Amino acid sequence: MTYSIKVLPECIHEIVDICDWYDHKRPKLGDEFELSLDTTITSILKTPKGYSILKRNIHKVKIARFPYNVFNVIESDVILIIGVLHHSRSKKQLRKIIKRDL
Repeated sequence: MTYSIKVLPECIHEIVDICDWYDHKRPKLGDEFELSLDTTITSILKTPKGYSILKRNIHKVKIARFPYNVFNVIESDVILIIGVLHHSRSKKQLRKIIKRDL
């Protein structure tokens, strides 16, 4: 089956904030984060059901080199990215996302 990716608008804002934060720490580090995120999403597209499942069919995928996870839900032929969250804040933020969007 071929899947498409959809990213929640709130998640796009999170990603921009993360990239800006990394660029502030070191120029171009935000670009490196974005590249790692793109690689992770490509991996998710190739094997969407090959990752850890949390409650409510939420999949968790670690981003290489950075302390972040991508959280996604598979809905028919769409992989919905619901969060890109720091490891230390994932549980609390994920609960908010579940209440808000799922």
